[in-house]
Amino acid sequence: MPPGPNCTTHSNRKLAVSNFLAKKSATHHPRSTGNLSWPQPGVQLDLYRSSDKINFTVVNTQTSTEDTAGNFTYSENIPPPGSTYYYVVRASKAGSTSITSDTSSVTSTPTITALGSLGGFLQGIGTPSGVQAYTVSAANLTTSLTITPPAGFEVSADGGTTWYNSGSPLVLPQTGGNVSTTTISVRLNSFTAGPYSGNIAHTATGAGYGQPGGIGHCSDRGATGIGARYSMAAGCEQCR
Repeated sequence: MPPGPNCTTHSNRKLAVSNFLAKKSATHHPRSTGNLSWPQPGVQLDLYRSSDKINFTVVNTQTSTEDTAGNFTYSENIPPPGSTYYYVVRASKAGSTSITSDTSSVTSTPTITALGSLGGFLQGIGTPSGVQAYTVSAANLTTSLTITPPAGFEVSADGGTTWYNSGSPLVLPQTGGNVSTTTISVRLNSFTAGPYSGNIAHTATGAGYGQPGGIGHCSDRGATGIGARYSMAAGCEQCR
């Protein structure tokens, strides 16, 4: 018996891909998922990948086998640090018009994250200020992470055993593109009296982050002597 007016045979069902999404999984590998809007057997699903969003190559092919579900999943290695993978899926079947999905992407953009805030620093010449700290981490780097404090300030990644300054910055190597969360100690240690301020620069190829900032004062009369007449207000220096 031929199908009624509201029935559709497998051979003339339209092809459509729904919910297509490429994203990093819990193991940080790209995972592409989606489904056929109208499940039917014999539909070929070709997953294409590109690194420039222009030239695409098939990386996986699956064929649906039933008419009750048309889900597909594919996982592969993460893009190299600093790059992006673009994905589309093409559904085709003999006798039907092929359809191509919208583009979805997974990126390995270099990212630097610095967390914390710094208050005022006060020192006397010959005696460094007290130490404050924040944390930094990075992902998808292609080079080491360089941390450069403003003039007069110093940073350390080993709890104060070794200090680095604006002329000799701190360099944290990356492993597999990542820098694990690291505590950065900061102090003011200038050899010239006066006010000091600026942001701590965090840089790597393709990424940069300029916070947190430090503000402080170095006195030739010692930290105790100047402390009574020096205060910090709203992120700026204010002398009474």
